[in-house]
Amino acid sequence: MSYFPDLDSAEQWASDWEARAREQLFQAKEMATRVSDLKATAENRDRTVSVTVESNGVPTAIKLSEAVSQWYPERIANEILATMAKAQAMLTAAVTQVAEETVGAESETGRAILDTYHNRFPAPPEDPSDQREDRSR
Repeated sequence: MSYFPDLDSAEQWASDWEARAREQLFQAKEMATRVSDLKATAENRDRTVSVTVESNGVPTAIKLSEAVSQWYPERIANEILATMAKAQAMLTAAVTQVAEETVGAESETGRAILDTYHNRFPAPPEDPSDQREDRSR
């Protein structure tokens, strides 16, 4: 039993399949290249803390304004961590855009990559400085 009425149909199917596979490989490589180049920078609400993360979510730069010298160490740490989470969430959004533009966010490859980013870097909770009393000195 044959799925193809003739040899030409089978060859055309194989040729089309190969072309689709090559295109998917090209798109996946394009996505990987673009994602590896991504960085995201976020600032806290009052712009006293800035954190930049690279494509894997690891911070590459942390900038603190002079104002933080008046803060308790716990507040500094909390602001850095919250701002880093914002930067990582921005990274997830950027990866989503790259996936949509390359492999398609709903493709098997796109879903796998996006699930990884969404699980590792979920949207951060509300800015803690909005609900916290001012603990600066």
